Amino acid sequence: MLYFWRWKAHILSMTLTIDIPEPMQDRVQAIAMRSNLTPSQIVADALEHGLSLEWQEHFIAQAEAGLKDADNGNFASEEEVLAVRNKYRPKSLPSFSP
Repeated sequence: MLYFWRWKAHILSMTLTIDIPEPMQDRVQAIAMRSNLTPSQIVADALEHGLSLEWQEHFIAQAEAGLKDADNGNFASEEEVLAVRNKYRPKSLPSFSP
């Protein structure tokens, strides 16, 4: 938390000790290792943004799959990109075209 007092910024933090089951500890540790974050950052992110461990695991898996596809040269074609852009473009505007 950041607050200002007489034009000086102060960062507040809280140390909290909680008991969580070992399987959950393992999941937090695995997410931390895969995301280059600390377990504390994973838990803080979950608390601050309401992101479950399941959501975080899924997000990382999707990011890793995308990176693997990119490493293998699997990219969307120009037509596929245009189809997505036009799908979400307001109907009042003209469509994108190649």
